[in-house]
Amino acid sequence: MYVMTAVHWLVPGFHSFPAFDSDGLWKMLLLHMGPTEFIYYWFHRALHSHALFAKYHSHHHKSFVTEPVSGTCHPFLETVGYTANFAVPMLGTWLCGAAPLAAVHTGGCSLATFYLYTSVFDVLNMVGHCNWEFVPCALFDWVPGLKYLIYSPAYHSLHHSRVHTNFCLFMPIYDHMFGTLERERENPSLWTSIKLQAASRRRVAPDVPSCVFLAHGTDLLSAAHLPFWFRGFASQPYSYHWSLLPLWPLCAAACAVLWLFGSVFVSHVEKVGGKPVQTWVAPRFGFQYFLGRKEEARINNLIASAIKAADSAGVQVFGLGALNKAEHLNGGGAIFPPLLDAQLPEGLKTRVVHGNTLTAACLLAELPPGCSEVFLTGATSKLGRAAALYLCRKGVTVRMLTEAKDRFETIQNEAAPEHRSFLVHATSYEEGRKCATWVVCKPCGPKAQACAPPGTHFHQVVVPPIEKLRADCRYGELAAMDLPPSATDTRACELFMPRRRVFACHAGALTHMLQGWDYHEVGAINIDRIDSTFEASLSLGFKPATDGWPESAAKAAAAAMAWSETVAAAAKKAAAEGATATSEDGRISPIRKEKSVPLPVAAQLTKSLPIVSETPVESRATHNSTSATKAAASAAVAAGANSSSGSHHPSHQRSSSAKKRHPSPGVEAATANNPKHVKA
Repeated sequence: MYVMTAVHWLVPGFHSFPAFDSDGLWKMLLLHMGPTEFIYYWFHRALHSHALFAKYHSHHHKSFVTEPVSGTCHPFLETVGYTANFAVPMLGTWLCGAAPLAAVHTGGCSLATFYLYTSVFDVLNMVGHCNWEFVPCALFDWVPGLKYLIYSPAYHSLHHSRVHTNFCLFMPIYDHMFGTLERERENPSLWTSIKLQAASRRRVAPDVPSCVFLAHGTDLLSAAHLPFWFRGFASQPYSYHWSLLPLWPLCAAACAVLWLFGSVFVSHVEKVGGKPVQTWVAPRFGFQYFLGRKEEARINNLIASAIKAADSAGVQVFGLGALNKAEHLNGGGAIFPPLLDAQLPEGLKTRVVHGNTLTAACLLAELPPGCSEVFLTGATSKLGRAAALYLCRKGVTVRMLTEAKDRFETIQNEAAPEHRSFLVHATSYEEGRKCATWVVCKPCGPKAQACAPPGTHFHQVVVPPIEKLRADCRYGELAAMDLPPSATDTRACELFMPRRRVFACHAGALTHMLQGWDYHEVGAINIDRIDSTFEASLSLGFKPATDGWPESAAKAAAAAMAWSETVAAAAKKAAAEGATATSEDGRISPIRKEKSVPLPVAAQLTKSLPIVSETPVESRATHNSTSATKAAASAAVAAGANSSSGSHHPSHQRSSSAKKRHPSPGVEAATANNPKHVKA
């Protein structure tokens, strides 16, 4: 289609053709059914001779299991021959029936001739290679002779599986005429393709999934990442590339159609722990979740209908992905259980799960050992609230960045009285200048990132991830988990994750299913379930898969310890000299002695993670010596190795199976603790 449009606009003379000519269309059809189909049959059959097949056509037959794009995979010289043959209907129509004295010679050709022929040709070519039988067998019974005029996916799939049979382009009549039609040996009157077609149409429906995870599109081009569009593309992590731009008009058209008429559909089917699971897709893209109340109501209706369908089919767990559980949309899925319980005669049996409990667990597990202070952005969000309440229980000071004092106080009042002092209200990014551990739950731009000290580790759960602007800082990836070995049929990637890796909320829904938990996980995150959910996922074989975990935690720990030592030294100096001290960026700021970072806490929290002996980021303030920071980190590790087993840091609330995976301190984390993903 794009080539035809380019020819129309760039090649001289094409502007003289009329838009439509019915006589020309009939001529083109007859020329295709006659010369083109006949020539193709014998050309194709010749390509299956030993010499030509080995040198040329075998390349096309490497697609034993075909897909739509397989029909265009040919060697160059073979493609030249095909192109010359396929031009016969258009050139022949142009040469036929023109008035000799006409001022402009069009010969019955029209723009419709060119566009219809190329479009229908490409569609039929993709149908033959799509490897999915959708043509009903009864169609050939209802229309006598139709099976000689048009093939089916089953017909051409036999050519790729049995090679020396079914040579036709689109019309099986030529195989019938010249004796190359694949027939059943026991019953020669029965076409094998008809038998295969009937068997394909009678296939048993897929097993009822035990778990369904509901995703949605991100940008428009992400539609092309669906497995039934381009399986090869879907098997690789999604990323934007300029080569995808030609697909933008098609994706935009799909967006419009889905917006008007679409309903939730199945993207792909897998198995985890021997149980079938499916990923469904809501026919919406990211921007549509912010178009106002009316669109939000339509999206919630789509989700509710999908949950009803899952419940009627006997699905055990229904997971909500990404914006399908947004607070502004449905309160983290909280509106669905009571609503559907009232609507369904037997109540809602399917459990609705947002999976954010495991997301919070993975985020907290990534925090470095020795972390005694955290700067938290998006502090009043669902994940921000969970992180703050969890960390304050462990004695970690959490500086909660929010302008809404009432929302801060609401969260603070949820904490036990003895823990409330660890929650500190922050109103600007400037208050994070002395904290080397940032938990990012909302977008964080250049000005905000500039406030972080060198060596800061940005741990994030914000979508899309924040831009990596600081070369002297580390950036964590979004919380994710590698699937357990029991997961099979994982042929597609989940957005930009590598294959066999899913977002933590998806893993949370799968864990819920495999554990057989009989409660809804919606609304606010239950802090008491963070540890048990994380341990359950590890016991099932899931592995925290944020890139560099736990090696990144060890490296960040060294940087955090170095920064803690710097701040502590500055605090001691300030206490001795007066009321002020010099911060690492050269500014003068007040430092209160009781607010300094206590190193003994860091020493207690390093038990179960291996430590990588690597030079942390150097501070420009008091301690510039690399050897000094190494010594400080080593001392903290040594102290941690001798500390009691009651570690309180979230990254150490792990099951015994998780602890067995970690080698003793001193072993390189990269050799044993960086999970590898399986790629195509």
